[in-house]
Amino acid sequence: MAEPKRILVRSGKAPEQVLTPEAAFAYTDLGVYARNSGNAIFTSAVYRLLNTPDAEVVSDGWTTERPGVTDAHIDRINNEFDALVLPMSNSLRMRFTAGRARLTKVIRKLKIPVVVVGVGSQLSVRGDWHWISDEVKQNTREFVAAVLDHSASIGVRGEITRDYLLHLGFADSDVDVIGCPSMYDNGRDAVVTRKVDSLTPDSPIAVNVDYRVAGLDRVLTENQDRYPNLTLISQDQQEAALLLWGKPIDGYPKTLPGTIDHPLYRQDRIRFFPDPIVWRRFLATKDFSLGSRLHGTLAALSAGTPAFLTVHDSRTLEVAKFHGIPFRLAKDISGSWDAARFYDELDLAPLNRVRAENFDRYVAFIERNGLGHIYQPGKANPEYEAVLEAAPHPDGFGPLTAAAPEQLASRLCWLWQGTESDRTRIEAAHRPDFFPNTDQPSSLDSQLKSLEKRLAVLEGGLWGSIRRRIDRGARRLAGKVGIGSGK
Repeated sequence: MAEPKRILVRSGKAPEQVLTPEAAFAYTDLGVYARNSGNAIFTSAVYRLLNTPDAEVVSDGWTTERPGVTDAHIDRINNEFDALVLPMSNSLRMRFTAGRARLTKVIRKLKIPVVVVGVGSQLSVRGDWHWISDEVKQNTREFVAAVLDHSASIGVRGEITRDYLLHLGFADSDVDVIGCPSMYDNGRDAVVTRKVDSLTPDSPIAVNVDYRVAGLDRVLTENQDRYPNLTLISQDQQEAALLLWGKPIDGYPKTLPGTIDHPLYRQDRIRFFPDPIVWRRFLATKDFSLGSRLHGTLAALSAGTPAFLTVHDSRTLEVAKFHGIPFRLAKDISGSWDAARFYDELDLAPLNRVRAENFDRYVAFIERNGLGHIYQPGKANPEYEAVLEAAPHPDGFGPLTAAAPEQLASRLCWLWQGTESDRTRIEAAHRPDFFPNTDQPSSLDSQLKSLEKRLAVLEGGLWGSIRRRIDRGARRLAGKVGIGSGK
């Protein structure tokens, strides 16, 4: 079978594509990183792997799983591409049931190979799936079956996910355990070593925190004063909004920076990175990374910076075990959470020892599924590497109150949106008392007509989607309260 020449990859954007932070943030309601910039770490790694000189790789912009995908869209995929590659993370989780169902419907209609790379479940640290409902299990079973109808195997993150799929009735030969693609972005022989013998109060370190898990905030609270050169790496979209615009985060733990009043915000010690390449460059300058965010940890390791992962679920546990990443179960950590303690516990030997074997397993999976890659003889793509390296990606951004002049200008220009938008503003706009031509329509009439024109343009796009969602929600609410039903 000939290798695909045009490959559609599930991702927010091409790694070399340069966007301002505001544009990246404003792409639909998900941003280009699907609410979590960690997604760009593994999608970019797969995109780069497949980008051989004889192949064209295209990002799908998350459109393949979006609600309302039409047959015409699916026909375009069939007609214009030779393969669909789906880099995934914890997409076998409970909360992705609707997204899996949409992807399943699309895959069933495709006539080209479909390869899933690095998918995982999200269970407790015990890996117990027995509590999952039969409905959700069937949803997962249908998705995996649809994928296997279009590929030789499915690539999963770790042994816990593999066992889950065997429990669902799939054969061992259907499943390849390959870990996370981001761990192979530096090739087969890369190693991670200590940069310093021990941490000092002046050590530059990075921390990351999953705000959704109680107790993990100690990674930050017990270190932010100990290490003045500590930087918190944010990944969540609402955290990006806090940095860009100062928008408070509703319901955020008080110990974490959810408002502009938090000390780390005021001290300019928070960063958000929409692009993996600048994220890694920043982490390469640090002595150590500590935290509970999986892709924040993987970003540090792929930058050559020692990292320690505080594990709280099967998702983080199976990847840490497979790749030999230094970790501790969060529930088993007693006493101090001082970063120096975790640095002293670092054992990087397992990570470096399994790297080559895991890499070989990964590329064997890629080849088993008929895809070429840049590590095959004659398939290296230095031209693309040069383009990616030279792309003028903006640096990670920090708090609004500490933004550089060019960052402030970018944000203000984004808010301004041009004179056309200014003419539609009502609040504080000037309205003259006298018009020379009495037949001239009022300023308000002009505004309404301008808005009608803009709405007509937007109707088929995002605004139309929003309006349709509002209409559906209103109908559901009306049904519940009995409006128009005679109740």
